[in-house]
Amino acid sequence: MPLDIRLGRQAINWGESTFIQGGINSFNPVDVAAFRRPGAEIKEGLLPFASAFASLGLTDNLSIEGFYQLKWEPTVIDGCGTYFSSNDFAPQGCDGIRVGAGTGFAGINDQIYYNNLNPFAPLAGLAAVNPIFSEISSYTPVVYRAPNGRREAKNEDQFGLNLRYFAENLNNTEFGLYYTQYHSRLPMISGVNTPISAQDIAGLPAALPPPFPPGLDPQAEAVRAAPFGSTYFIDYPEKIRLVGLSFSTNLGDIAWSGEISHKQDMPIQVNGPLLVGAILRQFAPGGIGNSSADALVRNAGAGGTIRGYGLFDVTQAQTTFIKFHDNVLGASRLSTIAELGWTHVHGLDESANALKYGRSGIYGYAAGDTSGFVTKNSYGYVLRGALEYPNAFAGVTLTPELNFRHGVKGNGPEPGAAFRENEKAINLGLTADYMNKYRFGASYTTFFGGSFNADKDRDFISLSASVAF
Repeated sequence: MPLDIRLGRQAINWGESTFIQGGINSFNPVDVAAFRRPGAEIKEGLLPFASAFASLGLTDNLSIEGFYQLKWEPTVIDGCGTYFSSNDFAPQGCDGIRVGAGTGFAGINDQIYYNNLNPFAPLAGLAAVNPIFSEISSYTPVVYRAPNGRREAKNEDQFGLNLRYFAENLNNTEFGLYYTQYHSRLPMISGVNTPISAQDIAGLPAALPPPFPPGLDPQAEAVRAAPFGSTYFIDYPEKIRLVGLSFSTNLGDIAWSGEISHKQDMPIQVNGPLLVGAILRQFAPGGIGNSSADALVRNAGAGGTIRGYGLFDVTQAQTTFIKFHDNVLGASRLSTIAELGWTHVHGLDESANALKYGRSGIYGYAAGDTSGFVTKNSYGYVLRGALEYPNAFAGVTLTPELNFRHGVKGNGPEPGAAFRENEKAINLGLTADYMNKYRFGASYTTFFGGSFNADKDRDFISLSASVAF
């Protein structure tokens, strides 16, 4: 009965996923930026966390593993203003959500959305009285981060168990059964409502001395300006529970593996512009134009907490095929990988007036908007092919490769969706290796497709050089 015990900062790799995130291995925090560094390997993006780990062989074919996490660790997301950052209000050090034309929360219908949210927009008509009104009317509203703007999860209650069984009589298939409980590694945005109530708004005009400037309705302006005492904070929901099943076997000369996982109480982010817009328009007739979002904000009450995410049960299944082909296109070997994934969000209401989840904030929100948000079902695939040319010249091994990702249908849970509808990415790369010591790499990545693709203008070239000691 071999026993292995480890204590300290370590990465624990469970499940059978190669490319698609969101499965059994979700308890592992990652460094998102590390995956994008030139020449980075997958292992460089996995963040070790403080934990106690043990593995015990019960029989020749059966083993059990378990861990208890000693300190919670979040995923490290792209920093404020960096090339791939699409939510500059979320990372540590960011301090506000700017709303209006020319900002990340402007939306498709810039002018309509901006006028709805800017409390001073009507003052533009008074520019003839005093030019200062022109400046005031172009004010960019800001919802600031709360003083306790990062509410981290606690360290306790994070653990996992894994039972592995090797079935010789079933084509030498290894099965895995998993149970984990962990706190969210991904940040969620929630709000603190304005301390001003509807009753305060109703009594405000009587407290203001007349006369008022022509064309300015004090009641309307109070309605527009009052919510600007609202703030937001970053939240990490706790106690996400996951059960999973995996397998790994061979189909002839094809390595075949797969997994299915089911998460209970997985948080999914409410669309940012919808949430912020509902806060800023809560006293206005018609609100933001989505009755569920309006009710979410108004039910919080003056100074109350507005939870910016929903808790759902989520099932994800994925399968991977790996095959090696000898003597292809003059190469000694062609390695191919295909991974397919499907995600289902249980109980998600997709009707017009339901809360909308996901979709990048750069696309804003307009009343009646129903496209691009998280859907009940989403699926897609990832393909990879790499040719190997040993001793192509002067002892140098060349490895050209092609990677392709395609979100076929539906939009996965946010943040961190595995697939978004019609979004595609292609990566072309070439690696030169000399004596297994010196390595040089170059690659080009392009993003395209999809109606709400926040990465479609972020193509990039990567160059790297490394030496192994």
